[in-house]
Amino acid sequence: SLPGIYFLIDQNGRMARWNRHLPEITGLGDAEIGGMQGTDFFAGEDKPSVAAAVTRAFAEGASEVDAELRTADGRGIPHAFTARRTMIEGRTLIVGVGIDVSARRRAEEAQVREHARLNTLVHTIPDLVWLKDPDGVYLSCNPKFEQLYGHREAEIVGRTDYDFVDRDLADFFRAHDRAAAEAGRPCTNEEWLTFADGGYHGLFETIKTPMIGADGQLIGVLGIARDITGLRRAEAALQERD
Repeated sequence: SLPGIYFLIDQNGRMARWNRHLPEITGLGDAEIGGMQGTDFFAGEDKPSVAAAVTRAFAEGASEVDAELRTADGRGIPHAFTARRTMIEGRTLIVGVGIDVSARRRAEEAQVREHARLNTLVHTIPDLVWLKDPDGVYLSCNPKFEQLYGHREAEIVGRTDYDFVDRDLADFFRAHDRAAAEAGRPCTNEEWLTFADGGYHGLFETIKTPMIGADGQLIGVLGIARDITGLRRAEAALQERD
């Protein structure tokens, strides 16, 4: 009735007992399983780690290993195995339990793909993009923002504006961060920025919006800044004509 695979392995590494799920998954009969080593159910690349886990369980009393259990049609199903040393009727055996982690593995892979897509999107946006935690500490930024401070993202993350600009400007940035967090909605302002990389000086429209987690707690403030220097010059030129 266990949800996963249950089995016993003797000191020779052979299968001693198992539940119904093992033959159901592998397509092997009980008579076949009875003559097999515990490592015989896994792909070749996983057998050394499984064998080492069995040896470790006998020596240390417990071990864990992730490995793919092979099916009758040659597929591999990811399982998380836990092994414990025990005494049954005077025999030292390994009690093993294997849980199918296919769904977890798929979710992890999907999360990695989603993170990669989001990372690609953020890094290709021509505007400055950054994220700070509630205390104003940088959590991430894109390449355009790196040009503003003249440092790589890895050098910016974990630091604050006070590490890169004078106190008055850092106070200005921090005040608008707090305003967005307190408002609970996007807040917009215009600010002049001078890039450390190249020295460009321009007027930027900055939108800061609070990011709220699934638990309702503030994750931080997301900022996006777009260069509007050319737009404002064009507007001024039109006004002069009028």
